[in-house]
Amino acid sequence: QADVEGRVLELTGPAPLGEFRALLATLAYNNTISQPGMPSTLPREVAVTVFDGRLNSTTAVVTITFAAVNDPPILNLGHGAPAFGFSNTFVEEGAAVPAVAPTAMTVFDADNTSLAWATVVLTNPLDG
Repeated sequence: QADVEGRVLELTGPAPLGEFRALLATLAYNNTISQPGMPSTLPREVAVTVFDGRLNSTTAVVTITFAAVNDPPILNLGHGAPAFGFSNTFVEEGAAVPAVAPTAMTVFDADNTSLAWATVVLTNPLDG
């Protein structure tokens, strides 16, 4: 039987040693938070103690180091997922048209609050 309260997982028996070994062998760490400044890169510790009905074992501590990755920024010019582009029609001798959907455009970076640069390239600039 397992009971998770907060950050404590308690496994209760009685059960044979092999069952506890098998269950403890499945312990894993996962973190799904990806925001600027989060998650923290501080090491995580997992402390495990077993009890035989009379005495506790020595607590075994597993240290999980955290290696952050540099996630790329995401640019959406206005059409939403999965199409991140935008199209518009310019009428000859008409007014300028937006190259992005200004109210729907988004720029997001999970691990940064600023960008270093942006590049805009005009393809086929045939006329003035």
